[in-house]
Amino acid sequence: MWQKVEVIRNNRFGANGDLLESKYSMEKYYKELLNIAENNPCMTTDQLTDLENTYQNLQKENKATLNDTLPEYTKQAYIFEAMVQDKSCNE
Repeated sequence: MWQKVEVIRNNRFGANGDLLESKYSMEKYYKELLNIAENNPCMTTDQLTDLENTYQNLQKENKATLNDTLPEYTKQAYIFEAMVQDKSCNE
C-alpha cells in the first residue's frame, strides 16, 4: 500500500513515478523467482545466493540511479528465470 502512495506522490510532484512502479514490480518478480527457486532441486546454493543478493540489492537501489540500473536488473531477472525453470538435473 505504501508503495502505491509513494508512486502517486512521485507522479504528482514531478518525480518519475513510473520508474518507481517498475522497480516495485521487479521486486515482486524477484520475490516470486526466489520462492520458485527454493523449491527447485536443480538450483545450486551459489545460484540461490546470487538470486537472493540481486533481489536485496534491487530493494536497496537508490531512486537517483534507478534509471540506469533497472535495465540490468531486468536482464538478470530473465537469466534467473531460465535457471529457475531448468529441471534438467531431473532427467
